[in-house]
Amino acid sequence: MNRLNVHRKQNGTVLVTVLMMFAIAAFLASEMAYRQKLDVRRTSAMLMTEQAREYLMAAEELSMLALKDDFKADKKQNKFIDGLGDEWALKRPPFQVEGGLIQGEIVDAQGKFNLNDLVDPATGKGEADKPRAKLAQAQFKKLLQSLDIPKEGSSEALVEKIVDWMDTGQDETGTDGREDSAYLSAKRPHRTSNRVFVDVSELRSIEEIDNDTYTKLEPHVVALPPGTPLNINTAEQEILDVFMVEDMPGLLSRRERDPVDENTLSNHSPKKDKLNSTYDLTLEDKHLEKLVSTNSTYFELKAKAVIGERTVYSRSLIYRPPEGAPNGNSGKLEVIYRAYVDPLQQPMTPLTNNNNQSG
Repeated sequence: MNRLNVHRKQNGTVLVTVLMMFAIAAFLASEMAYRQKLDVRRTSAMLMTEQAREYLMAAEELSMLALKDDFKADKKQNKFIDGLGDEWALKRPPFQVEGGLIQGEIVDAQGKFNLNDLVDPATGKGEADKPRAKLAQAQFKKLLQSLDIPKEGSSEALVEKIVDWMDTGQDETGTDGREDSAYLSAKRPHRTSNRVFVDVSELRSIEEIDNDTYTKLEPHVVALPPGTPLNINTAEQEILDVFMVEDMPGLLSRRERDPVDENTLSNHSPKKDKLNSTYDLTLEDKHLEKLVSTNSTYFELKAKAVIGERTVYSRSLIYRPPEGAPNGNSGKLEVIYRAYVDPLQQPMTPLTNNNNQSG
């Protein structure tokens, strides 16, 4: 009896061991199948993302082709004007491609407020004796007020913080400026850039600019070389207002069908006396040179590509040299900045759908 009991116990142990081995094997097989499924989905997502990015590169090429054709047409007429009625400025519906769609929108970057004008290009500072920089600061303050920015605090304080982010010194501007000493004690320590903006997304690093503030401000500002003139044929009403262009109602009513040219630019150019009295400045005529223009050399492409379940956004800054500049006569264009935008972390300004044009 004792031997029989021992034999039965041994058989039971073997059976349990076998069952455990089968359970482990089944678990490993299930885990391998699950991981393989994840790998397949991950690889598929990566391929769709890469395909979307290739389509976005194609959208860049098409945009540059449109801008080049516009340059050739202007050169043929010997009248260089960029306006909202140009082919490149027309809004297009999404374009169907294999596996999804792409959509792009070209915006005149010189129709926005240039953040890099807030400091003097020669000294890198926003000093009181730099009239052009002080003008830009006053204009920007007025723009912030018209946009109801910030939600709390004053627009003047926010301007001071942005100027300190850009200027080359460590002396805080006004009573609300912030330099390295403030940012190094933050939850995520960092320094001020001490240079002009490369991209407007840098605004996110500045104190008091939260996601809501940035989302509201981003469509109206741009980062271009200091001194780049504003194109009054494409600028929105809020920007024209802070620049105090003359006869703004007449300009807005005519510019899409009959844009302002060099011969009529003086009729709408901001006047020294009006700017001085409004912004309490001492501008001279030389300070207003190249403040506004009727054509542009910088354009922004906002594009998205939807391939399968993947959506990828991009934002590109395109430079088109003017006639007489290096490569200007050849019409050669250059992408000087490109960013792929994560729609979850940094939503891009939605593209407009306008089907009034085919294409």
